[in-house]
Amino acid sequence: MPTEKQKAAFNRIMENHGNVSKTMREVGYDESTAKNPKNLTESKGWQELVEQNLPDGLLVKTHKEGLRATTRKPHLIDRDDKGRPIYDYVSEDDFSTRHKYLDTAYKLKGVYAPEKLQVTDISQVLDEVENE
Repeated sequence: MPTEKQKAAFNRIMENHGNVSKTMREVGYDESTAKNPKNLTESKGWQELVEQNLPDGLLVKTHKEGLRATTRKPHLIDRDDKGRPIYDYVSEDDFSTRHKYLDTAYKLKGVYAPEKLQVTDISQVLDEVENE
């Protein structure tokens, strides 16, 4: 069962998409605990809050909506008799918005794989493989 601090941190993060460590300090976690956000995000109470507030059905619904996210952009079509612009607003795909809210939800659910090592010099990797 989530503690009051876990609930407070979760609610603040959901409201303002804040930094976990900073939010932990704001709701009363001590500095040493806040320096390692996994202390919170990997706890059973946190996982319960995530499941209660971001159920898989909601993520699927949001994901489907996100695939259709659009924005209305002004397009100049004419000018009036005083030379002021007249715009028509056209719907366009909004890929940035689609990405942002899906990314946030998936991060909170812990769906992403751990970060991978970026190799800039393939010869180092080949040397390591040959030496094994």
